[in-house]
Amino acid sequence: MVHRAILSLLVIASVAFLSPNGHSQHFDGLWFKLTAKVKGRTLEWDGKGTDVVESKAKGAVVGYMYVEDLSSLPKAGDPPPGTLYGGTIFCEVDSEWIIVDTPAFQTIGADESVMVGPGFPGDIGIVLHLALDGGDSEEGEEKVGEPSNYLRFVFTARSSFKVNKGGDVTKASFKSFEAAMPFGQADESYLIGGGRISAKSIDPSKLPFDPT
Repeated sequence: MVHRAILSLLVIASVAFLSPNGHSQHFDGLWFKLTAKVKGRTLEWDGKGTDVVESKAKGAVVGYMYVEDLSSLPKAGDPPPGTLYGGTIFCEVDSEWIIVDTPAFQTIGADESVMVGPGFPGDIGIVLHLALDGGDSEEGEEKVGEPSNYLRFVFTARSSFKVNKGGDVTKASFKSFEAAMPFGQADESYLIGGGRISAKSIDPSKLPFDPT
């Protein structure tokens, strides 16, 4: 009898953990400053195209992301077990801040403490692109399409929030558990490696560009 009662409590707790009704949409309407620290290798074909030159790659890339709640939008298949969000990422390319990616993710848990991919549990990773400055166009050329120099990340993350008595988020942040960089490109080099992504909420007035 006691065992059955404990099992019932665990089932109830599990449903509450996965239910979107317990979420507060803390991410909605926030701006974040993203910093991606990467470490890996660059692969570049030699001039003859018969061999690969390999070297170390290490550095950091910065971008800014605006987040909005998408949980009210229709979604194919089963409903998400958490709150669904969409992001808009800006990076500086050739002295101009442009949109380089629009990733999606969802949060799991009543406190939205875990961030996973929009296809969870079938596809767990969040896919995110950040642009490397330069390489979008030659001087005097009109910019066409997306930046040619970029990094592609796949990750999951842990988030945290500070909320005032009125229920408004005053601070927010997230940090990846680790991040894979399965592919990137810088001019003629290909980038392979991993790293860590961290982000902190920022007041829109402190953005280095006008988001409007």
